[in-house]
Amino acid sequence: DTPLDVSQLRFSHISTEDGLSQATVLAIYQDSRGFMWFGTLFGLNRFDGYTIKTYQYDPSDITSLAGDNIMSILEDSTGHLWIRSYNANGISRYNYDADNFTRFAASDTPEDGLPGNLVMGVVIDSQGYVWIGTDGGLAKFDNTAQQFSWYLHQGDDPNTLISNDILSLRLDSQDNLWIATSAGISQLNAARDTFLNYRDLAHQLVEYI
Repeated sequence: DTPLDVSQLRFSHISTEDGLSQATVLAIYQDSRGFMWFGTLFGLNRFDGYTIKTYQYDPSDITSLAGDNIMSILEDSTGHLWIRSYNANGISRYNYDADNFTRFAASDTPEDGLPGNLVMGVVIDSQGYVWIGTDGGLAKFDNTAQQFSWYLHQGDDPNTLISNDILSLRLDSQDNLWIATSAGISQLNAARDTFLNYRDLAHQLVEYI
């Protein structure tokens, strides 16, 4: 292979002068349509290679973003984008056809939304399920049924989630879901909908996997 000649590399820059909503970029994602998405501390930006369109939280518009501090962007199997915002009220799903967002916030039942408002992690498995870790438990969104299922800690059942206070999520190479919590780590047995829990850690608080 011919070695890379770094002297030939050239960089272009995108800044607030070009329309970026804010200069601190925390998330970058390219979707299946080729758009580049940039999540900043003050809004979401879509770049088509020429121009930038910005999206921001509007308290008077329920179809706007749930929050402006964009931490992560993922695309599911149906082409929807899931946008996680720090300290937002739930999570946002971008709808291409309508060019707007559906918000999912904390609710009393899975039919209506999430088990908690603070979303700490989002992953999408090989089956297309969207897994959302919150400060009130774990949620799974089924795109076919268009509804959530919840997985919650139950004190008298060792096969349930080790804690509802979720700090991060990770899928391994075998598509196993690992959940970091304030009380240790849980691994989901997807076939049985049960958890293998790891409590005997040097420090039970596991912030990241």
